[in-house]
Amino acid sequence: MHKKRAIVFCIVLWVTIALFAQDSIRIDSLNRLLQTQPKKEKVNTYIALANEYSAADLHKALDYIDNAISLSRELKDKKGEGNAFYRGGVTYNMHYEDAKALEYFRRSYKIRQAINDENGLAEVLNSLGLSMYYLAEYDSAHIYLRKALTVAGKIRNNKELANSLYNLGNIYNKKSMLDTAFKYYRQALQINIILNDKSGIGKCYNSIGVMFFNNDKYDSAIAYYHLTSKIKEETGDKRGQGITLNNIGNVYWRWSKYDDAIDYYQRASKIFEQIGYKQGIASCLNNIGLIMENMVKGELNESNLENYNKARDFHLRALKVREELGNDLDIAGSLNNLGTVLFKIQEARLKSIYGIQWNDSILKQKKTKYLNGFDTSYNYYSRALTHYKKINNKPGIASILNNIGRIYFTKGNYSKALQQFQEGLELAKSLNNQYEIGLNLFQIGVAYMKQGQYNESLDYLYQSLDIGKKIKFKEICKSAYENISEVYELMGDYKNSLKTYKSFISVRDSIFNEENYKTMSELQTKYDTEKKDLALKQAAEKDTLNSKIIRQQKFILYAVVLILLIIAGFLVLVFRQNSQIKKQNNLLEEQNDLISKQHKEIKDSIHYAQRIQRAIIPPGEPIDQLIPERFILWRPRDIVSGDFYWIARHHNRAIVVAADCTGHGVPGAFMSMLGVTFLNEIVAGLEELHADIILNTMRQKIIDSLHQTGKIGESQDGMDMALYIFDKEKMIVEYAGANNPLILVRKGEVIPYKADKMPVGIHIKAKEPFTNNLINVEPGDCLYTFSDGYQDQFGGPDTKKFMIKNLKELLGNIYTKHMDEQRQILEKTIVDWMGKDHEQIDDILLLGVRIPG
Repeated sequence: MHKKRAIVFCIVLWVTIALFAQDSIRIDSLNRLLQTQPKKEKVNTYIALANEYSAADLHKALDYIDNAISLSRELKDKKGEGNAFYRGGVTYNMHYEDAKALEYFRRSYKIRQAINDENGLAEVLNSLGLSMYYLAEYDSAHIYLRKALTVAGKIRNNKELANSLYNLGNIYNKKSMLDTAFKYYRQALQINIILNDKSGIGKCYNSIGVMFFNNDKYDSAIAYYHLTSKIKEETGDKRGQGITLNNIGNVYWRWSKYDDAIDYYQRASKIFEQIGYKQGIASCLNNIGLIMENMVKGELNESNLENYNKARDFHLRALKVREELGNDLDIAGSLNNLGTVLFKIQEARLKSIYGIQWNDSILKQKKTKYLNGFDTSYNYYSRALTHYKKINNKPGIASILNNIGRIYFTKGNYSKALQQFQEGLELAKSLNNQYEIGLNLFQIGVAYMKQGQYNESLDYLYQSLDIGKKIKFKEICKSAYENISEVYELMGDYKNSLKTYKSFISVRDSIFNEENYKTMSELQTKYDTEKKDLALKQAAEKDTLNSKIIRQQKFILYAVVLILLIIAGFLVLVFRQNSQIKKQNNLLEEQNDLISKQHKEIKDSIHYAQRIQRAIIPPGEPIDQLIPERFILWRPRDIVSGDFYWIARHHNRAIVVAADCTGHGVPGAFMSMLGVTFLNEIVAGLEELHADIILNTMRQKIIDSLHQTGKIGESQDGMDMALYIFDKEKMIVEYAGANNPLILVRKGEVIPYKADKMPVGIHIKAKEPFTNNLINVEPGDCLYTFSDGYQDQFGGPDTKKFMIKNLKELLGNIYTKHMDEQRQILEKTIVDWMGKDHEQIDDILLLGVRIPG
């Protein structure tokens, strides 16, 4: 709760800093106005001055509020008095003094009710509800917000209506009633869209994203975070951009995609440093510390201890900043993280002495004094627990209970550890926090294993594994597989032990690879490299300038000498010219040889790129059972192609893609490889596949990867695409198209399905979702998808385009033939159309599939 409060406060603070010059002018102007205006107008000026100081200087703001209240009472200006009390409440809210804020809001409410100021009533009722929410008085908050909703609806104050709905969403979110919360957020969002209130739109998107993230629905969370990021960028909200980038990084961290997480944290940190936002800087320090903590390269790798020490340093720096800010929630988070990383440091040290089984070895040898090093972790956890209890933060309390349980477990006190884990599990279940539920289930399973209760251990470990798979948190899956393997080994079931150990290895390797490790090294040296590059550039520019001066001086000298010796040196000059011509001829021959060599190297490189492009496109064998009859006509204009196809199997469904990237040749090939990579990621990451969802997600990935905003002069790259999913059991095809259509031929009838008139990439319609077309298919139907290269090819006696009309007619004539024969006819037709007088103008791609019986 306090974290959300801090976000609201810092938005105002950032705006104050970013517009400091304008604010100073405005404050000066208001102060001058006070000297000249009549008394009855000064009330509003005092309130305006309080508003200017609300975020930065509490006491000065309250002085102006007191002046406004005193003057309004003197003038018997009830509306002004009500407004002054309201502004006082807002000011106290900004500085977390909720009880005082509540008192000011109540006074404002009483005054506004007495004078029947309905717009003011809607506003203050919302603020009363919000203050009750901050004080965790959710039932009272609900009552106030319902009243605000009624008043705002009655007077058609859409702004306050949206605020009421949004705040009600916050309450239901806090109660873990996600469907109801989502309903209110969506209603608030719709009103803000009608009002074109981008700040309100961004606020709704962000809260929906946070709601999904806190409830382990990461796919939904990241989708809304991306929408938030776009709004923040459009409105120039730098601080909001940084927070959203940080949130996206958190999702990638939960997915164990550390390189992506680091990228987003780095981008967020750069923004926070630019605007001097300490809370954001601390958050990034904290998150990078967490990443360092998880950059583990094997149980006994020496680099682990180094990474843990770096993580500790990041967490200490984050704690220092957070203690300066005084936010209990954030302080507790840093203390918790320090407890965990110090635990890992002590663990790594003992592993280096006693090996992987260090804990068992120490307990068996009764050398428990070596376990006293974990007391430091316990102390940090206890301090964190104090802060969490102070603000009644139940998720934090659940996390600490689990961590303290681990300390007892490490010291061999399994019964005490189980007590902590069970208590943490019950609390996590009451919050429906799947992440903490999974961790506690895992710890209980391991504790039972240590006590020799193997069946109970397997039960809890498999439950934790199911949670890890459900929320796609690979760290839980990895640890669960490892310990399940150990339990089976202790039970003598070596077959299942080996099977689950292989699963452990597979998950572990997918989490960490050399690419992740290289990313961290690159990030650490990036700043130094950029500075060196700048210094080298400056030195080169200086050398260039000096060389230019020297050349000019030499030219003057030679000119003078030449004039003086023009007659005597005439013959020498002629000789030199002849000699120079000879040298230039020799140089030209050498350059021609060099150009020929470079041309060959470039061509060889492009041929190699062709092999890479063909290699990354998935083979068709996995879908032979689903669509055995198919053909692919693929004719790149150059060696490599901007058109590409992609065929894959997902459970019992086939996915077929025909895509046309911006450009052809090498630029188009680069885009095609990006497209194949994204398709692999999207399909692997989604449990339920729908054609429109794949295109929507693909579009967002391209926009994010190419940093597209739609501004003039920036990259407009993207791709046209036809994508369909064939479900053999249901005999249904889902089709979505970005400019590229689908043609179905059934019993001689050609049935076209139109695509949406927008690409997969930045576009004026980029906010509109793609259309999902459901098509019932029959055995023997033929489906054709293609790029625009075939129908746009010039040829024939009159040098015209082939045209889509002729392509449809051709497909309707040949659909009964064998698929390979269809491909040959299509290729021969287009080659004959071009003849000898016309070159191929674009890449050509056409896919045909016959629906099996």
